[in-house]
Amino acid sequence: MAHPTSCVYLQKDPDRLLAMHEQGVLFQIDLLSLAGQPSREARTLAEWMIDQGLVSFIGSSLNQDYQIPFLLHALNLPSYRKAVERGLLNKAFV
Repeated sequence: MAHPTSCVYLQKDPDRLLAMHEQGVLFQIDLLSLAGQPSREARTLAEWMIDQGLVSFIGSSLNQDYQIPFLLHALNLPSYRKAVERGLLNKAFV
């Protein structure tokens, strides 16, 4: 499932993600979510998902030039490093 951090219903009830993961669903978070884009709630959920070991992939939906600094910032965050260290199924920038 791509971009679960953007789903308000999952932000309000993240335990749903645990149930989905137990059923075999793999999750991809958006790197921009770690930088608080599009919202603080997306960042909180992305960090929680990393802590829970739910993140299999990290991608990016970079759509606008103004997002580039957020993307670069996210690559230097401890939460990104933690996700990489826990192991991802896609190649990560290190």
